Amino acid sequence: METTVHNRESRVSVVSSFPPDMDRGQYSGKIWESLYAMIKNAKHEIKICSPYFNEAGLNLLLYAFEVAAHNNASIKLLVRLPAGYIPKRCLHAYWRLMQLFGKNVEIRDFSRHYIQTSQRSFDYPGNAGSVHAKFVIVDSHLLYHGSADLADGLTTNFEMGVMIDDPDIVHSFDEHYDYMWKDAGLITPEWVRQHISRRVVPPRGVEPRFDG
Repeated sequence: METTVHNRESRVSVVSSFPPDMDRGQYSGKIWESLYAMIKNAKHEIKICSPYFNEAGLNLLLYAFEVAAHNNASIKLLVRLPAGYIPKRCLHAYWRLMQLFGKNVEIRDFSRHYIQTSQRSFDYPGNAGSVHAKFVIVDSHLLYHGSADLADGLTTNFEMGVMIDDPDIVHSFDEHYDYMWKDAGLITPEWVRQHISRRVVPPRGVEPRFDG
C-alpha cells in the first residue's frame, strides 16, 4: 500500500507504496491515487515519462485519463521500446490511449535501439543509453517523480516518489522532458496495429512482462 506526507512550506508530498502482503504501518494512501488526481485535474497537457507503461498502469488510471480527454487535454507519453520482442501489454496500452485521446495524444520511443538507428550512434552496452526516468508533469504546474512506472509495480512493488508543486523545479523537469522528446522516435497508430497483429514468441529465457 502507500503513504503520503505533506510539507506545506516546500510544497512537496512524499509518496510511497508497499507490496500487498507488507504491513504499511502508519502510512496510508496510494501512489496511483496521487497520479490519478493529477491526471484527472489536467486542463491542458499531460507529459508522462514511463519506460514500461502498460495495461496494468492504464487500467488503474483509466477514468482519470477519460476525464482529461473529455477536458480536451493533450498527452505526451515517452517510453522505451526494447529491440526485438515488445510485450503485447505495452502495445495494447499504447493503442487504447491513442483511441481515447485521438489527435491529442503522441507517443514516442527514447531507446538505445531507436537512437542508434536514427540521427545518433552511441556505443553503450545492453539497454544503457535509453530512458529510465519516471515522472509525470501536468499543465507545467504539478510534478510526480519517483521509482514507480505506470505499470504493475504501482500495486506490487515497494516504490517511493515525490509530488512537487514548485514552479522552478517543475520548469526544469519540463525542459528536460522537451529535450528528450525532440530526439525520440514517433510511435504511430499504424505501427502499433502492425505489431499487435504479429504472432511473436518471446525469446527463450525472457519473461513476457514489463512491470517496471
